Amino acid sequence: DPENSRCMPCSKSCHTCNSPDAANCLSCPPEFHLTDQNTCIQCDATCQTCSGPSTSDCTTCKTGSVLLNSSCYSCDELSNRHLDDDGNCVKEEVPQGVVVVAEA
Repeated sequence: DPENSRCMPCSKSCHTCNSPDAANCLSCPPEFHLTDQNTCIQCDATCQTCSGPSTSDCTTCKTGSVLLNSSCYSCDELSNRHLDDDGNCVKEEVPQGVVVVAEA
C-alpha cells in the first residue's frame, strides 16, 4: 500500500537496498563486493574494488599499488617500478642503450 509506505535505512553493509535486511543489498559501499545472495562482503585489504573477498579478486588497487593478474602489489614489491609525484606506481624507463642486469 503506497500511502502507508515509509523509507527505512539500509543495513550498514549496503550502499543501496530494497529492504533494511542485510540480504537485500542492491549496491555496496566502496571496498565491498555484492554477492549473488545480495549481501555485501569486504574486499581484501589490498583491493580498492573487487569481484570477491580473496587477494586474487581485485579489479582495481589502492593508490601506490598496481594490479597484476587480479592481485594488487605495492610498488615496493615490484622491481623496476617507483611511485611518481602523484602517488602512482609507474614502470621505470630504462634509457636506450642501457642494459639492466638482474642481481644474483
